[in-house]
Order: sequence, then C-alpha cells, then structure tokens
Amino acid sequence: MFVVRKNPELSVNEITSYLKARSIEYYLKAYSKEYLIFNIATLDPKKMSDQIGETLKIGRILGEVETDCLKKAFGPQKKRMNMEIIEEILESSLELPQEVVHHASEANLIGVSVYPRNVDDIKFIDFNELGEVVGEVVANKLKEDAGLKRKPNIVTAKNFKYKESADIRPTEARKEKFHNQNLELLIGLENSFSYIAATLGICDQDAFNKRGIYRPERPEGWIYGMAPNYAKALVNLSEVKQGDVLLDPFCGIGTILQEAVLNGIKIFGVDINKECVDASRQNLKYISKEYGLGWNNMDKRIIVGDARKLSEYFTEDSFDLFRTSFKDETKT
Repeated sequence: MFVVRKNPELSVNEITSYLKARSIEYYLKAYSKEYLIFNIATLDPKKMSDQIGETLKIGRILGEVETDCLKKAFGPQKKRMNMEIIEEILESSLELPQEVVHHASEANLIGVSVYPRNVDDIKFIDFNELGEVVGEVVANKLKEDAGLKRKPNIVTAKNFKYKESADIRPTEARKEKFHNQNLELLIGLENSFSYIAATLGICDQDAFNKRGIYRPERPEGWIYGMAPNYAKALVNLSEVKQGDVLLDPFCGIGTILQEAVLNGIKIFGVDINKECVDASRQNLKYISKEYGLGWNNMDKRIIVGDARKLSEYFTEDSFDLFRTSFKDETKT
C-alpha cells in the first residue's frame, strides 16, 4: 500500500517507472485519491521510501474487507460502531505476517491512520473511532501472536497536531518511530473493498525540506525552484537506477542532480548561467558532506555550457539518459 501525495497519477507513474527500472514484477490492484495498492514480488520499503518522491508511506497489506461490511457495523442509526461485528470481520480477514509481528514485538504504541477520501457515502463514520476499534483488535491479536508482555496503547490523528485530519502525518509518524519501532496501521477505504496495512516505510519530509528550502546556495534574487520530492519523481520517471549516468543539460541550482546522486546515480550537469553552475556545485558539495558521499570533483561534473552544444563537451556514449524533457527549475 502506497499512501501518495496530492497527485496519484504522478505517483503511480513514478512507482511503476521505479519498479520497471529495477526489473521488479508488480501488479496495480487498486487506485484511489489517497493510496495505491500494488502486488509486488520483492520490495525493501525503507529503501524505497528514501528513493521515491511522491509517496508518503509504504505499508504491507494485512487484510481486506468489503466496505459494505464496515458500513453495517455502524447500524441504521449510524452512531457508535458495533464492536462485535468489527471484531468478527477482522478476525476472519486479518493476517499478521512474521515480518509485521517481529516489527511490533517491542511496540509500545500503535498508531492508526484512515484514508477515506475515495468513498463519499461513509463520511458519517467517526474515523478516529474506527481507528481505535481496528487498533484494539490488532493489538489483541499481536499480544497473542507476538507474545507481547502488555498491549500497546492506541493513538489516532486526534492525538496529534493536525487533529482535523483522519491520518497521522509523516513527520509525526516518524517522530513516533512507526516505521522501525512502534507500529502504525493504515486503513484505506474504497467503494468495494477496504484495506488494512502496517507501515514499513515513511518519507523523511524534514530531509526533503533541508535539501530544498534550507539549501545553502542560490543566485541572488532567484525566483525559480523545484521541490526535491518533484525532482526525485522526475529522476525515477526517467527509469535510471543505481550505477547509471544521468546528464541534466539545464541543471539550474542542481535539484534534479542532488536527488539523482542520493539514488546512487552518477551525474553531470550543464547550465548556461555561471551563477547557477556555481550554486549547483556548492549545493552538491553540501549534499555530499551531509550524506557522506565523498564527492570532490564537482567542477568537472557540473559545467557552464550551452545545451545546444553538448557534443562539444561529451561523447554520445557518455550517458544512460539525457534529461531533456523537463526544465529543472520552473517558475513558482
């Protein structure tokens, strides 16, 4: 399960491009406004969370239920949930794989996020209550299956800063270590089937901000900018992978280049503006230092030049991809 940002079409294209480039078999099972469900042969969720830009969380599916069954659990009055019905539904549909049991074996906290935007006729549901009930059922099951000494506490979006939301934001989820110590459940509601997943990877939005808003260098009066998560998506849409060589002939201040480097891609950049080239070199040196990459030859990799004269600077077989479809720094 991939919880996506604001543009699910961009997200599904990025994910499929990423998987194709690495020859990973996949099948898109469900597509909604807030999440995507894929069947994937092999996947490292934590690594992938760092290498894609338009996904907020990645989760392992624990079970799926008919959405009509969830509606019935609220009864005709649409007030409080019928706990027995929910327990019965989940007991017969939920499976806790060893990966999740091991992940939750030391958990003190279970967070629950609900993604309801795809289904208009269940807006009457109290999503925090739904989260608490599902969390309680899973906590009981975990206590039994994982041999937990005590049942973890259950928290939902109402326990965090953004109380108006039905989901726990990625920054909050990372602070609570839902991806590597505690456990978060993701409930994705659809018209036909709804899904319950366990979070295994969360995007590091603070790191994106640090590489974007807080980058050290940009020309004076610079009015252009691309968010690093979009730059990461563009890198993945090109289907380059670790070890490939990428040329950005309009590199600006290096947003595309820095996100490529962090995916293990070898980079070269060209820009006609010397100030941009200087800023791009400094930004790449900053990224190299921050992430321990040991890159020291930026003067050779990022050069002042005219994109119409690339053959004067490079041979035809120098690169796996020329990134010519997008301008790196678009006006905001």
